[in-house]
Amino acid sequence: MSPLDLTISSSTLEQMWRERLAVPNWPLVPQDMQPFLSMWGTPGMSLIRPDYLVAPLMATSLYDTSPLLRTLAEFIDLDRLNRNPTHLILL
Repeated sequence: MSPLDLTISSSTLEQMWRERLAVPNWPLVPQDMQPFLSMWGTPGMSLIRPDYLVAPLMATSLYDTSPLLRTLAEFIDLDRLNRNPTHLILL
């Protein structure tokens, strides 16, 4: 991998983090309560499932991860990734 590829990769990763995954600061919420805002979901990653709020015992999961699938589809070039000769296989 060339240094240019690493630069592009790190800038893309930073862009994805800032635009899609970072929890925004809410000025009216006290600073020590800010971390708890992510319990309601993280933009571009997950949303709390409405059925969990209505009937928590019937819900199959707490969060809907479809925003993460959209984010990954936007930022990851699967064709380029599949062309890479290096592969990781986990068993």
